[in-house]
Amino acid sequence: MKKGSAQHIPALDGIRGIAILMVLVVHFYRRELFHAHGALNMVTGRVAAVGNYGVELFFVLSGFLITGILLDYRREQGSLIKFYIRRSLRIFPLYFLSLAVVLQILPRVLEFDPAARTIVDHQSWLWTYMMNWPTPGWIWDESHIFAMGHFWSLCVEEHYYLFWPTMVYLLPRGYLPWACLGLVGTGLVARWTNSALGADTPIVFEWLTVQKIDGLAVGSLLAIALRDTRMIKFLPSGRAYFLLLGIAAALVAIHIGLPRGMNSRILDTVNETAVVLCSGLAVLAAIRADPSRIYHRILASGWLVSLGKYSYGLYVIHGILRPQLFRWYDVTTMPVFPGSPLIYQVSFYLFAGLVSFGLAFLSYHGVERPFLSLKRFAEYGVRRKKDLTLQTSG
Repeated sequence: MKKGSAQHIPALDGIRGIAILMVLVVHFYRRELFHAHGALNMVTGRVAAVGNYGVELFFVLSGFLITGILLDYRREQGSLIKFYIRRSLRIFPLYFLSLAVVLQILPRVLEFDPAARTIVDHQSWLWTYMMNWPTPGWIWDESHIFAMGHFWSLCVEEHYYLFWPTMVYLLPRGYLPWACLGLVGTGLVARWTNSALGADTPIVFEWLTVQKIDGLAVGSLLAIALRDTRMIKFLPSGRAYFLLLGIAAALVAIHIGLPRGMNSRILDTVNETAVVLCSGLAVLAAIRADPSRIYHRILASGWLVSLGKYSYGLYVIHGILRPQLFRWYDVTTMPVFPGSPLIYQVSFYLFAGLVSFGLAFLSYHGVERPFLSLKRFAEYGVRRKKDLTLQTSG
């Protein structure tokens, strides 16, 4: 293992690959194909909606990985600065290049629709990672030219990066688990308040960063527990693991399956936490998985690892292109025959997925990788042997 590198677990790349697949499934779902098909419409819509939980899986994995890095190198002088340099090299180039192309170059060569012009007028929210703040309203997905709504999750992560590394460095290590639990509680309270008060909700509780903070916090808590001999014994294993996973999965399944009018405020609120818990347990299983077991072999398979490797570019690019992909593959003009909705949906998944993956591949090797190579100027020192760092490539 070279200096400053961390233990690489391909199964975690596979987890990231599953997360981006889930997101693609929900974002490329064509509702208009199923409107006239009753039960099929309900079933496919709810199955596709499970893809929304892919973002929670991303959050848990991100919180886990960055907290592991912060803990393993927090005694090293200058490690906090190195952390921010390395994160900036990973995240900023593609994000800001995308904004520059869409918001600065395209308006000079294309005629924008009113919704696109509205986004351009409010672009400062995007440049400052604040587009998920409630004030401007949800204007980001209304254009037929491009979409920016998926960037809300990048905002949540950036906001977490602003305060969590400092907490890791300043708080005594024994206080960090309590800080994570406090953030989990914050997410629960924010969602409950937003659900209960509706239009009267204080604006801070409408903020997606506050509502979604528990996913990152659970990932951080898992990283802390795996590095603490006193805490690691509390991580579920064996029957306790499957019991906890079963309860959380059952809550999520009930929420998905119940008619929308029957879902209670409590279930709506707790469902997100159940999803986060399932995601945390999936990450824990990936870390513990025996390489000979099927679960590990699937997660470490080449295609899932590749999806994980290119997942950032896939996430950024596919969301921007969604309106164009829908226009290029216009299913509304195609003939109707028995089974056509499912056939057209699968074919669109293949089309949109391949286009997005191809562009993400080019993005990684043409834009992201040259900046990632600059991380060598901000390498961490040799970590202590008793520390456990778990990190995927990229």
